[in-house]
Amino acid sequence: MRTLLRLAKTGTHPWPNPCTAAAIIHNDTVVGIGKVLIVEQAGQYAEVAAIAAAGDKTKGATLMVNLEPCTHWGRTPPCVDAIVRAGIREVIYAVSDPNPKVRASSATQYLMSQGIQVRSGLLETDAFLDNAAFMKQMIAKTPFITAKIATSLDGKIALANGESKYITGTKSRQYVHQLRANHDVIVVGIGTILADDPMLTVRDIPTAKHPAILVLDAHGRTPLQSRIFEERNPSQVLILVGAEADTDTLSQKATIIQGPQTPFSWPHIIDLCAKQDWTRVLIEGGEQVFTSALDAQVVDKVIWCMAPLLLGGKNSFVGYGGNGVSRIADAKQLTHPKVRRMGPDILIEGFLNNPLNWIKEPS
Repeated sequence: MRTLLRLAKTGTHPWPNPCTAAAIIHNDTVVGIGKVLIVEQAGQYAEVAAIAAAGDKTKGATLMVNLEPCTHWGRTPPCVDAIVRAGIREVIYAVSDPNPKVRASSATQYLMSQGIQVRSGLLETDAFLDNAAFMKQMIAKTPFITAKIATSLDGKIALANGESKYITGTKSRQYVHQLRANHDVIVVGIGTILADDPMLTVRDIPTAKHPAILVLDAHGRTPLQSRIFEERNPSQVLILVGAEADTDTLSQKATIIQGPQTPFSWPHIIDLCAKQDWTRVLIEGGEQVFTSALDAQVVDKVIWCMAPLLLGGKNSFVGYGGNGVSRIADAKQLTHPKVRRMGPDILIEGFLNNPLNWIKEPS
């Protein structure tokens, strides 16, 4: 199951489907493995792919999968039907699927009615967290918000003169492209646009498309020559502006949305994302955007990459600023943290608003 959890997370996310991987085991030997690799395969199932890979060795075999098999029609038939036809003897899955369509017709009950043994709960927490964005969308119907930041070891994102390229190394920057490929939209502040002029595209991942861009720009200062416009059409670049912003020219290159108030409210920003059907939101802002999102308590997951550099300087720009807390006990704490090496860099990721608290396991 640990192998399947790792496999499910590799490649590009097949949204709106969850990340799944499945294996067929016959006589203690893995005879077939399947997963959905790319977005274009959404609607296919890892279980069906594993059954196809196993060929004639499925009769009497065990199927293992990280998520409860589906019981409803989508673009393809329910995968439980394929499991029954294949003569599978036993199904082991990690975590229940909160999709209301699956909850309306339990896979466990259906498979057991067909004489198939079913076990669940193996590495349940790990499987739940790996698909936290899917879980939140199915249950809470709101976007999953990830905030990413890259800093020096002493928490700086740029020197006092604004220089920031490049603090982190090549592997960390490659990882960012994979991260972008797995999100619907990147939220960025006007400060980052003016200081860095980023493209915010996905590179070196041929099957991926570029995420949309949402620029928080109260005064409509986004330059017309900004690189965010280079590989996107106007419908893919949204600029949130205040009531007084002059956007006549800017509207030729972007979709302009007038905010109800400035400074912008994060609940309004998230509601805007939901109305665009963006369910996986990546914040790549500078200090102001990153700090305001964390302080507004809307961030579900933090990804923090630290380079082994010490920039120093009282006037250098920090990643997380604001007023801070008055007691250590009030500090924001990441739950279920994971630490990885990215070349010379260290990547720490973890959840705020612990998913195991704000999402209840379906009954």
